[in-house]
Amino acid sequence: MIRHPQLGFLVTMQKRLDNERFLSTLAVLLKTSSEQGSVYLEQKRLIKTGPDTVIDATDAPYPLLFRATDGAKTKAKRVKISTIVSPKDLDQFWQNYTDALKSGMAGLRRKDKKKQRK
Repeated sequence: MIRHPQLGFLVTMQKRLDNERFLSTLAVLLKTSSEQGSVYLEQKRLIKTGPDTVIDATDAPYPLLFRATDGAKTKAKRVKISTIVSPKDLDQFWQNYTDALKSGMAGLRRKDKKKQRK
């Protein structure tokens, strides 16, 4: 765990967070980057592959991997958080995830369109 200078609290850099901790950290990350900076989000299906893993072609639900980073150029300042959401917890997580994103994007405004000359 490392105390992040901008966020002001401890952030685990390598391990995955539980779902609630991920959402609270994401909300703070979005709030701090609303003035300046970017937040990169990634969601993908988690498929464990390896030499001893067999991928079956069934339609079994897979867990999802959620990642977020602030995109800082130096590794010392970069915040990377991730969590794994099981299929049974997915509906509740999506609601909380979208609420966190909506609250973090409240400060955004649309770009002013330039009037075209004819």
